[in-house]
Amino acid sequence: MLRNSLLLLAFTWLLASSCQRELLSTDPTDKLAFSLDTLLFDTVFTTIGSTTLQLKVYNPNERAVEIERVKLGNPNGYFRLNVDGIAANEVRNLTIRAKDSIFVFVEVTVDPRQANAPMLVHDSIEFFTNGNLQDVHLVAFGQDMHLLREAIACDIRLPADKPYLVYGYLLVDSACTLELAPGTQMHFYRDAGLYVAGRLLAEGTLEQPVVFEGSRLEYVYSDVPGQWRGLVFLEGSQGNVMRHAIVKNATVGIQLGALLPGPSPDLLLENCRIEHHSAHDIYSLGASFTARNTVLGDCGQNALRMLRGGYCFLNHCTIGNHWAYGSRQQPSLLFNNFIEVTGITPEGDTVEYELPGDLNARLTNSIVHGTRANELGFSFDPRGGDFDFSFENCLIRADQEELDEIEEIRVRLDDPERFAECLINPPGFRFKNPNSYSYDYRLDTLSPAKDAGRRAFALGLPRDFFGNSRLDDLGPDMGAFERIE
Repeated sequence: MLRNSLLLLAFTWLLASSCQRELLSTDPTDKLAFSLDTLLFDTVFTTIGSTTLQLKVYNPNERAVEIERVKLGNPNGYFRLNVDGIAANEVRNLTIRAKDSIFVFVEVTVDPRQANAPMLVHDSIEFFTNGNLQDVHLVAFGQDMHLLREAIACDIRLPADKPYLVYGYLLVDSACTLELAPGTQMHFYRDAGLYVAGRLLAEGTLEQPVVFEGSRLEYVYSDVPGQWRGLVFLEGSQGNVMRHAIVKNATVGIQLGALLPGPSPDLLLENCRIEHHSAHDIYSLGASFTARNTVLGDCGQNALRMLRGGYCFLNHCTIGNHWAYGSRQQPSLLFNNFIEVTGITPEGDTVEYELPGDLNARLTNSIVHGTRANELGFSFDPRGGDFDFSFENCLIRADQEELDEIEEIRVRLDDPERFAECLINPPGFRFKNPNSYSYDYRLDTLSPAKDAGRRAFALGLPRDFFGNSRLDDLGPDMGAFERIE
């Protein structure tokens, strides 16, 4: 009885297998279809793998088809495949049921060629089905680079001949200077950062800015935040200058100061863009900095956060926070004259205490705006240091009711000493196109910020971010950009 049952089971399996083979199409007109005819990888660094792109392969026919082979045209080239879960550059006898599909995942690594210009590499994925050869093109651009792995720089000028890729960290040692030539591109691998204990001189030009950003060069990563650590200016760092520089896609774009003894760092920013950071554009701990013709934009928390006081002077700056990666809970600008610190006593007890600091902040001919109803924040402790701030001829988005909830300090938006000749929530204000992929913070045609700045503040800064004159019409525009009709 058992023998008969086994024979019946084997016969049924053979019959089912035979039927399945019979249902496979051998008709040469039954071809595959693809989601793309070309997989294009944006520029990737040589020796560093790219992001993974996917291709969907469809069987649009009424019967199943068998792909005799899927393979790379050059299996020893730059590209790598994963076909329907099989990591191999050639897969055989793969069946796709009628009206079904599979995924093919592709990665690329480009070999160095010691050339600064991007190089083109290409290949194809070949599909052999029912006597047909169909293919999908693979194209990638590779960029050679200088690799800096946990490096220390001292009294050196980096040329702009090729981009730089930083692994781990790049440290400017104390009493040392790092100079970056116009057009220098600094790329940082995941969690890497630039730490400055000495001095940084990053002086680009309008046509050749100095760029600090992540290591993913694909277009889809162009404004993705949190790709690297950021620039960290440590205690004792003095004389730092950044002109025509771009800092983007980090966790904190620029951090000034730390909870360590020593003189606070200082920094001059001119014609810079600090944007697309997951936490803050500028995070200052009792530091001193000046910003002119500079844009702070698109971050997850505060565009400018000053803790434990410090000094800042912003003239003709634009703060425009249109964060697109979720709900932003904090205002674009936050001033504070203390910081809370948790410590451990010699007996092992946890204690909390405050470190005070004098605050001196002044903004002139600037814009503070964003998607929140209130973009100002103040945190004052009378046990801390002085708390002195002022806005003069600025356009500000703020909410008096929210400010009234702050118990430590009473801030009135109609206070002429704190907010001299300012435009508070003017109707009709908008940037030209502050949304994703544009981030254009120039003024719209009928903007109330047009000609609303004070001429005295523009005399020392007669040209805007793009080099346009501020002094040729009725008055200077607020913000970093002069409206040119």
